[in-house]
Amino acid sequence: MEKFPELKVMVYAEGRLSVFLPQQPFEVQAGITVLEVASLIGMPDNIPFAATVNQRVVDLNDCLNPGDEVHLFPQISGGKE
Repeated sequence: MEKFPELKVMVYAEGRLSVFLPQQPFEVQAGITVLEVASLIGMPDNIPFAATVNQRVVDLNDCLNPGDEVHLFPQISGGKE
């Protein structure tokens, strides 16, 4: 019986978050949340960020599936009040 390789999740960090992930992409196991990914790469809890999975904005508590592509983006603000 042929064994298939376990699919991983590919992670990319954009902008100033790339300091936490100098070698991209980074592979993680499926089944963890986006917040757990941030912790794995050493991001401090006090850095706000957003994430996309497969080019869709997701909740940071969403679990990742095999083959997903995750991008972490620094949160930006601006505009006038």
